[in-house]
Amino acid sequence: MAEAGVLETMPRTMTKETELKKELEKLVKTILVEEDYRVEVTDEAMRILSVLKELKFKKSSKVVDNTVIPAEFICPISKKIMNDPVVLATGQVRPRKFVFFTLFMHLGFLFLYFFWILRVV
Repeated sequence: MAEAGVLETMPRTMTKETELKKELEKLVKTILVEEDYRVEVTDEAMRILSVLKELKFKKSSKVVDNTVIPAEFICPISKKIMNDPVVLATGQVRPRKFVFFTLFMHLGFLFLYFFWILRVV
């Protein structure tokens, strides 16, 4: 069951993100259309970009014991923190135990098929 605090913060985060994006859009139009290159305008645009970056990082991360863990370190299969991650040839990151399990499972089927062919011949 989800905590009440988590459900309450999601709409506020989305609203804040939307407001920041609209404000950034206005600042970019000010810079590009009106050719207003003042330092204050540029600093404000950079500040908004920083806040949006932090919001995105918080959304894609998991907090365990007050430590922020990036989503890349969370196993997509077990949804737990990966202890021994392995990068596959496809660029995906998986825990070593799942890679070995899958590999040995396929090799096992290959050996069974090979022995079945030997029995038939």
